[in-house]
Amino acid sequence: MNDIVDRPGTIDAILLNDCWGEDWIRSEGVIGALEFYGRIIDFFEGHKILQDKSVGYKSLMFSNTKHHSWGLHHWFKDRYNIIEVSEPEQLRGYLRHRDNLLVTGASWKVCLHESQFSFSELQKVDMTVWSHPNLVNVTGFKEPIPPRVTDIDFKKDGWEKMENKWPYFGLWRLPNA
Repeated sequence: MNDIVDRPGTIDAILLNDCWGEDWIRSEGVIGALEFYGRIIDFFEGHKILQDKSVGYKSLMFSNTKHHSWGLHHWFKDRYNIIEVSEPEQLRGYLRHRDNLLVTGASWKVCLHESQFSFSELQKVDMTVWSHPNLVNVTGFKEPIPPRVTDIDFKKDGWEKMENKWPYFGLWRLPNA
């Protein structure tokens, strides 16, 4: 078990779900992936969710290392310490019951709803799941201007928006099952 610093009222970890590298972007002809990754990084930095690589209480977790050779995009690897996990149960080695896990990635319909690392699968390993429209994207990235996930999508799925609760301003929480 890693050393965990008790930081109540914070995001304990972040899961980057399907934020693939340059080979994927080129081979799949993906449009808008870099803009999306930039939004994620801007959100992290603007909301002070992450500290720099020298701070040990925050970790990014990447979910897809076993499943594909594309790897995580270097923008994330260059900025943050990444712990690679291949199944949700591995999160238990780093996080405690009901720790706050901020989930980011693509795609809203497939990877975040139907995959091994879907929102509901993450709840099954006792995480409190958080996200935000700027941190998720839609399937494919193949349209000239991909549509964006909005607050309406989160509301339809039954998420709760934390409007005025520090430090979660504007984040959405998936109610625990």
